Amino acid sequence: MKSNKLLTLSLGFLVLGLAACGTKNPEKLSSTDEATSDVATSETPAESSQSAPIEVGDNFAVYVVYPDGTAASACVEFLKEGKESFDVYPTPEGVVLASFEDLKDDEYTIHLKDIPQGYTYNPNIYKVTKDANVITVNLVKIETEVSTKTLDWMDDSGTNTGWGKYESRKKVVDGVHSVTISDHAELAYYSFDPKEPGIYEFESWAEESFTSNPIDPIAKLIGTSSAYQFDPQYALETYDNNEGSKNFKFRLEVSNDDFVHADEADENGDPILQRDENGNLIPGTSWTYVMSASASTMPVTYAWSIKKVGEYVAPVKAEKERVQCTATKVADEPKEDETFEFCAYDGTEAPVYNPEDGFYHLNTATGPLLYIAFTKDIPGFGDSLYMAAAQQGPSYYITDGGTKTYEDCFDGYRKLTNSDGMAYVTQEVKEMLTGIAYAQTVFSHDGLDGFLGTAADGCEWLFAVGYYKERAGLKESNPIWLEETYESTVVEKMVAGRKLYFAASSTKACQWIVKCANDQIEFDFNGTKVKGGDDMSLVLDHDGDPRNVLRFSMENVGTKQYTVTLQIAYSTGAINTDPNNLIVGTNKIDFDLNAEETDGPGKKTIAKFTAPVDGEYYLSSPVEGAYITWKYNEVEYSWDAQSGEDSDSVTLKAGDVWELDIKHYDVYTLSGTVYFDINKKESAPTGNSLKVGENVCTVAEGEFDNSLFGKVYTFTAPEAGTYNFSTNDGNC
Repeated sequence: MKSNKLLTLSLGFLVLGLAACGTKNPEKLSSTDEATSDVATSETPAESSQSAPIEVGDNFAVYVVYPDGTAASACVEFLKEGKESFDVYPTPEGVVLASFEDLKDDEYTIHLKDIPQGYTYNPNIYKVTKDANVITVNLVKIETEVSTKTLDWMDDSGTNTGWGKYESRKKVVDGVHSVTISDHAELAYYSFDPKEPGIYEFESWAEESFTSNPIDPIAKLIGTSSAYQFDPQYALETYDNNEGSKNFKFRLEVSNDDFVHADEADENGDPILQRDENGNLIPGTSWTYVMSASASTMPVTYAWSIKKVGEYVAPVKAEKERVQCTATKVADEPKEDETFEFCAYDGTEAPVYNPEDGFYHLNTATGPLLYIAFTKDIPGFGDSLYMAAAQQGPSYYITDGGTKTYEDCFDGYRKLTNSDGMAYVTQEVKEMLTGIAYAQTVFSHDGLDGFLGTAADGCEWLFAVGYYKERAGLKESNPIWLEETYESTVVEKMVAGRKLYFAASSTKACQWIVKCANDQIEFDFNGTKVKGGDDMSLVLDHDGDPRNVLRFSMENVGTKQYTVTLQIAYSTGAINTDPNNLIVGTNKIDFDLNAEETDGPGKKTIAKFTAPVDGEYYLSSPVEGAYITWKYNEVEYSWDAQSGEDSDSVTLKAGDVWELDIKHYDVYTLSGTVYFDINKKESAPTGNSLKVGENVCTVAEGEFDNSLFGKVYTFTAPEAGTYNFSTNDGNC
């Protein structure tokens, strides 16, 4: 190769290219984003503004300059993919020339080597062609350089929390910064404190091509002022690539609100931003970022920049229509025998508008009036409308589209509520609730998951709507039905003389146990009357014939109103009441106790269980109350149903008698009723067939070796029902 007399050429080799990632609502940019083209920056490639000191002629000419425009000395590489690279050093005049004759191709990528210390440049944006053969490479000063970081943050106990050590954060502003990442797990923390409002662009400058060790820069925004702002696992945004590039590029919008401002406002009503003694704005928000990188060989170093690319423009505060309440009628009080029920929103109930009275009704224009619930908690909603609005403020009433606010409307209707907090539903209310349901994502829409699931089209606004209906339980002909598996704690306000009626049925042998501690409440079961109290337990046994209905009532026989807590528990199984003939299943033992018995209060005549077949037997309880002791193989055992756990088991042969000493859980109770179940542990019989109960699986040594499915069992349900499968071995 011939050598121009003004330059020195050295032969090099090609290396391959690179990639990477990037807030308070940052915006990812493509590598061809035109938004930056009209913003002059120090790293933007440009033709030399200097008057050339020499004749360029048929040469590629490269000027390398400092930020102030003075010439800088650096080695220039002319790189061509798939071909050789040429290192060229500058002439004394500060320009690098490479002749068209020596460099035969029409286009070359420009890289720099031996850059002056403390400076860098963007290696991905400079090219020369024979048609545009003069270019200036702008060096930029490195404002912040980080090369040593501490990853682990120990808490007070010396435990590694896995967080980066945030004390090593470097505060950065506009400019170019350099970071060295020692290994793939390392993080470099930065705190961005902007100088002024504006649109800021973050971009990494890792080399994209002609490199043997491609770098993938990564940026994470992990918060501003939250408790987790130093923990990358809570990153708000992660940037590890940019379209068509391995480098990240994203934008951050910094508003006036991100700076400290005085309490007073200017003539336009905008806050006055405060300045320090040097006249600089005082930032009120600091964004914490971490930089990391991925590469085949570590450590790696890359530059990244922050530059202001536009002014912050405050959003136009559009005047929202303040919808007013036009209704004037206060909702009537509910009748004593009425209860409120929320509407279904699956389309099974239809709201119908009646233009004559101006309100919505249920199913027909003359059906029950519909009400909006203001202060009543909404099922699945977790709160009432009133509380939700109080917590979120005026923004709660701005509906989809953001052109209307129903704050005044909401307050107006709240003044028209009855003592239950209900107001009639008008057209305004329907429109308001429709907007709230959409804006607050009450139901799923537009790919968003609603916290109440889905609703039928047009029924979304019914989430806060309901109606009054005759209350069950106030009439013997309309009792409160206890369904199978019913178990609940009911809190009732009972005025003096109030009576509630209950009914229950079942398709299997079962019992309902009703408890009420208030001694002013009287229960009536088939003419048998029982007063409430701490030890009261009304037990209703059912034989499993659904044609047989159990009925009972509760009445406030006192002289004032009470808030009554009623506990109702349900248990299935055969029920035995003979302590001398206990059975597998549920056993009910009533007792009266002679306090003079030598064994002390709570003692009960020993009950006996005769094992029907060989097996292991144990105790459990469908109702709290039992305390049972026994002796087996000279070992004393005890079991307390209050613990909620099953008892130890005993192994019995068919015909063996298991003697149980049964007490009420309160040893000072002289009479009472206890319930407990006797269960038999079931082993898996031959044929790998499982039974209801505890099944024991014995596995031969090596049986699971090289087995795809292990051991297969079958279970045949003895009756219709729900069956639960569990194992006490975590390996199964």
